[in-house]
Amino acid sequence: MATQNGNLIRQLIRVIDLKGQRLLSEQLKTTALTQQQLLTIQFIHHRPGIIQQDLVLALKRRAATISVALKTLENADLITRTVPDDNTRNKQLFLTQKGRLIAEQLDKAQQVVSEQLISNLSKSDQQDLISLLEKIK
Repeated sequence: MATQNGNLIRQLIRVIDLKGQRLLSEQLKTTALTQQQLLTIQFIHHRPGIIQQDLVLALKRRAATISVALKTLENADLITRTVPDDNTRNKQLFLTQKGRLIAEQLDKAQQVVSEQLISNLSKSDQQDLISLLEKIK
């Protein structure tokens, strides 16, 4: 019984996650960026100056994959790479103004999606769900 419940909980969490991704894609369809590119922009937005290797570790992607994504974002004038004075080997990543606008749009879209996902839950239901998920975590 516990295994069945565990499987059902995992399945429901996955379905909710997929629904959230679909709703987010609908919110951001005007950006013409992939989910990986949006995730990269958002990560740089929240950690300005991060270096590529730290981004590889954080996003759990191959270095070559991140390198291609960064080159695409740089060519689209969404990010810049800056060489710090103290370390010419590691370039720091920053968003351009255009990149910041997309990151802010993404943050707002995520808020909208989060609100949509919990819209059928009362405040009490939301607190109960948070408590239960914390226990699972």
